[in-house]
Amino acid sequence: MLPHVKNKQNGSEIKKQHIVKVSNIDCTEIMWDRRITDPDGAHCKPINTFIYSTDNRSVKNICNGSNANKDLILSRKIFNLTVCIKPCYDQKRKPACVYSTTTDNSPICVNCEGVSPSHLYPKSENKKCKSNMMDPLNDTPNDRTE
Repeated sequence: MLPHVKNKQNGSEIKKQHIVKVSNIDCTEIMWDRRITDPDGAHCKPINTFIYSTDNRSVKNICNGSNANKDLILSRKIFNLTVCIKPCYDQKRKPACVYSTTTDNSPICVNCEGVSPSHLYPKSENKKCKSNMMDPLNDTPNDRTE
């Protein structure tokens, strides 16, 4: 297990911290509204990735079949992502939690606890993930707006 994966999340925490239904988000606002912080709860989270998905099914389907209870599973589906990055991480207090926003299109890498994602890895760790060969429902068209 990678060192930063200390707290596995349940399905509702994954949804709260990583899934949005609109693709145009303000990172500072959503990080504040959803109270997304470091695990200690006292500091700004330096980076967080949001997955644009009109329903949670496309993310949950990554953990179907033989991927249940496995770690480092890479989706075959390309997701629309918004990455929130806090510049100048030396200012750790919550009032200084101002984020820049970047967008990307990429597969995502998750840990699966049962048939639900329990952790989303940053894109930089996708190369460590195993290709998801058993996610037939994950071949549906992307949830993006053209």
